[in-house]
Amino acid sequence: MAVDDDDDDIVNSVCDSSHVFVGGYKVKSEDSGLLGSILSKHGDIADNCNFKTPSVRSLFIQHVCDIVQTLKKTSIAFITTSELEKMVAGLSDIEGACIEVGWLKERLVEIYEAKKAIPMLGPSSELRKTQTERKFKIQCTKALVEEYKREIVIREEELRNLEEKLRMAESVLSVDEEEATTAEMVIGEYKDKLRRIVELGSLHCGLV
Repeated sequence: MAVDDDDDDIVNSVCDSSHVFVGGYKVKSEDSGLLGSILSKHGDIADNCNFKTPSVRSLFIQHVCDIVQTLKKTSIAFITTSELEKMVAGLSDIEGACIEVGWLKERLVEIYEAKKAIPMLGPSSELRKTQTERKFKIQCTKALVEEYKREIVIREEELRNLEEKLRMAESVLSVDEEEATTAEMVIGEYKDKLRRIVELGSLHCGLV
């Protein structure tokens, strides 16, 4: 938005009866309340403007008001990305003149990003299709996980039963082995007693 301080067209654009002064800036009468709100919330956004001529500053301020009015009258469904791009470009020019419009530019960028997101969120978009497929896969995987968990519970119960049987078998084995050892000792003693008598040759050997 290139302007000169002595541009007669600018002066003429802000000097008719349909304009009023608000905070030292001449804007369309229908924008008086809006500008008052802007100045109240954001302060004198043109205070540091490179252009000192009131008419030039008023032109910038009017452009800001026009953008805000457009946002007030338009919904996200009807505003176009090309309109938003033009608004952002216009504000960039205004920023170049040291008008503080970062707050408005930020909102326009947010709206632009939201506008670009609309087709991505449609039911037929690739993103939605992929997400639907992913959710279905998640449901299947969750069902599989639950099945594995149930299987683990069953196997853990079976394992506990096997461990109990193992403990019982080991206990029986211990007793049997102990009894077998004792029996082996007894057998050995009996063998020794029998061998001693057999080795005598006769039952009366050594007696007389």
